[in-house]
Amino acid sequence: MDVMKTDLDTAWESWKAEPTPAGLGTVVSGLDGTVHHVLRSIGAPDDPFLRSRARTMAADAVRTYDPSYGASLRTWTVHQLQPLRRLKRERTTSIKVPERAQQDAWTLDMAEKEFLDKHNREPDMQELADFSGFPVRRIRRVRETMRPVVAEGVFDGIAMGPETDYRGEAMDYVYNDATPLERRIMELRTGYGGHDPLPPGEVARKLKLTPVQLSRHSARLGMQVLELERALTS
Repeated sequence: MDVMKTDLDTAWESWKAEPTPAGLGTVVSGLDGTVHHVLRSIGAPDDPFLRSRARTMAADAVRTYDPSYGASLRTWTVHQLQPLRRLKRERTTSIKVPERAQQDAWTLDMAEKEFLDKHNREPDMQELADFSGFPVRRIRRVRETMRPVVAEGVFDGIAMGPETDYRGEAMDYVYNDATPLERRIMELRTGYGGHDPLPPGEVARKLKLTPVQLSRHSARLGMQVLELERALTS
């Protein structure tokens, strides 16, 4: 016996047939009730940071959903939202995120997804700036607001030493002169620009590099940052 399709099922099928950012937004909006239910179950229905992360996770759930798994899209999304429980536990301070930052974060997330659909890879921050029309500085500010954990800027094989007042400025200079691949390494390894830093193995897989290639790129970037930092402090 056929199961009656819901409006959400129809919206997902339409997006799957023509995966546009607008279609993705429609499906994610159809999951608002599910997102709210999960946030309420972990005691964070009004947390703007977790709500923004939940919508991003819901968009990822839509992209990875496969009806052949035997679960509904809502059930699949609930499963994909479970990392929110860990994020809730890790948040030790209450951070009030402006509504404008929430809107900007959502717009940037949709632009990132659209770039991925068109180019079959994630954009680095400069490419995202060009694609979205947001200046790099604004993207960094939004990401750092929504993801308040500050990366320490550690590169493989390079002892960066204690953070100085010029570390961020040195990182900016190196990033601006780096190749697209090197920019992605800086973002993914150090959290530059508000990204969530990833372990070396995951970065290597994501960028299709061998561990040795990643280590060499990282070491070179780390040395450049150190040299600029020393020049700025002298």
